[in-house]
Amino acid sequence: MSEDEVIKKLKIIFKSIFSKSDFTFSRDLGAKDIDEWDSLTHVNLIMAIEKEFKISFTLDELDQQNDVGDTIDSILKKI
Repeated sequence: MSEDEVIKKLKIIFKSIFSKSDFTFSRDLGAKDIDEWDSLTHVNLIMAIEKEFKISFTLDELDQQNDVGDTIDSILKKI
C-alpha cells in the first residue's frame, strides 16, 4: 500500500471521528489542532486506524506518534 492510499483512508477516519471540527488534514496535524481531540477521541481514533489497516500499535509506538505524519510512518512500517 502506498503512502497516498494510507492518507486517503486516514482522511476518511479523521472525518468520521472528528465530524464537528473544521481542520486541514496534513502530516503536521496533531491533537493541538482539533478542539474535540481529547483522550477518548484519541482512543477511538487509534482503534479505528488499527481496525482499518488490520494492525496493532504497541504502547511505545503510540508514544512516538506526535502528529499525523508519525502515524502514517508507523502504519507504513506495519503493512
